[in-house]
Amino acid sequence: MKILIIEDNASQAKLLKKIVNKVKYTEPILAKDALDGYAMLRTIPEIKLIILDNQMPYINGIEFLSKIRSTPPFENLTVVISSAEDLFDDYMQAGADKVMIKPYNLTELCEFIKATIDQHK
Repeated sequence: MKILIIEDNASQAKLLKKIVNKVKYTEPILAKDALDGYAMLRTIPEIKLIILDNQMPYINGIEFLSKIRSTPPFENLTVVISSAEDLFDDYMQAGADKVMIKPYNLTELCEFIKATIDQHK
């Protein structure tokens, strides 16, 4: 399963890529910001899960999530918001499937990815 990681912090992106690579049947794809991520969504239709940072240049995670939730064929993608800010209600209202507040439990993220893979079998 292709997983799009949208993260502008290089060290955080590298960590998330390493975590995703530990889960069987996954292929991480990195995007440096929401604009890059949106371009990848349009060109790689196999993406089923997005790990989305909230604090990014140009468009923040909530704005990006609202955009894809109103754009076919992206409205049903599974989205995990990764954030240092505890704005749980705002993230869920924007359409997040899961919210991970930094620093978060990496095992919990892996389990969520595995559950998402099972849903797409």
